Amino acid sequence: MVCHATYKDENGKWLFPAEAKELIAQGAKVQVGKVEKMSKSKKNTVDPNFIIEMYGDDTARLFVLSDTPPEKDMEWSDDGVEVEASTMGGKEEFFDAVEEQVDPFDDLNETEELRKRCLHELREWAKSQPHFVNCRLDSNFLLRFLRMRKYRVDLAQQVLDKYITVKTKYPMTYQKLDIHKPSLRDLISRGYVFPLPERDKDGRIVLFCIAKALDATRHKQSDVFKSFLLSFEVLMECELNQKRGINYIFTQEGYQIQHALLVGLRDLQKMVHSGEKAIPLRHKELHWMNVPKYLATLFQLLKTFLSQKLQDRIIIHNDISSLHKRFPTSMLPKEYGGTIPVREMTARWIEILDSKRDQILALDEMKVDESKRPKEKQPGRIIPRLVNSLSRMEFY
Repeated sequence: MVCHATYKDENGKWLFPAEAKELIAQGAKVQVGKVEKMSKSKKNTVDPNFIIEMYGDDTARLFVLSDTPPEKDMEWSDDGVEVEASTMGGKEEFFDAVEEQVDPFDDLNETEELRKRCLHELREWAKSQPHFVNCRLDSNFLLRFLRMRKYRVDLAQQVLDKYITVKTKYPMTYQKLDIHKPSLRDLISRGYVFPLPERDKDGRIVLFCIAKALDATRHKQSDVFKSFLLSFEVLMECELNQKRGINYIFTQEGYQIQHALLVGLRDLQKMVHSGEKAIPLRHKELHWMNVPKYLATLFQLLKTFLSQKLQDRIIIHNDISSLHKRFPTSMLPKEYGGTIPVREMTARWIEILDSKRDQILALDEMKVDESKRPKEKQPGRIIPRLVNSLSRMEFY
């Protein structure tokens, strides 16, 4: 059988693991009980859909098979799942690297015929999905998925499904990306994340991210995640951004431990992982600057949250002069060698976000109805013991 630790609040009420984690983070008293068989009544359960959406079905299978010898019970472990995800991720990245070497659409190489054919195929597929509710079918929206996956329609379908699914299942993070929310607006206005007004030499937009703009007394964890998601959604509306991708500059001066505590490393890891898999955006170069020495270990940990492909795209700058070799000073904020102050750049960005508010909020109309999702046929290669193991698990 599959087991998990049990939790109760100070009144003796059973808690889901996620609820217990949140209360502990808030400093509330939580009673950690013994590890018992997963039970709905005791709420010591795990949502299999979350594991599959976050890490993939292959990871879920590998974890159960590798951690469930027939002769003993299995204790559910988030760390164990993440280890298997890392193993599977390495395999996926190897095959991605091979594909990139032979992929005829390495730089997309769009043609009218290719775009028209793939758009038609993806649109008709989206129309045929009974669990999709109010899915956008316009070309601008669908093209971002095709371009992310270099016109491999089957992979674009997977990303589109994941995109709508995570928006539906995790509304606290992925929905209500409202620039009128005071704390979110304040975070962006202070320079936490905003695009530079000029494109770089490759024609890419550069997202500039100032860590010290985050104030643990003014901002919430959801503001951190939503500031990026809101920026992504607006930038993805531009077809040039869909084609060229986006570069990043993270400047870490003033970064404190309380910033990491506010965000939560495990939640950040899940957010980054889902962002890579479910957000139709091509992430290119990641430039890090002014990383404090005392946070070097934490920085190395944060790097592991990224796929190997993105880790290979990280560029460390020990000083501002190193950054200037890659980006002309004219496009940077005044505080980093340019001419336009951060406050002016963020003010312009806020104006754009205001103008796009209704359009972004309308994205929340897209949903999935899991009761109508087609049942996937189990591949014949799945070992019967895996099916039996999963059937014994109780989930909420």
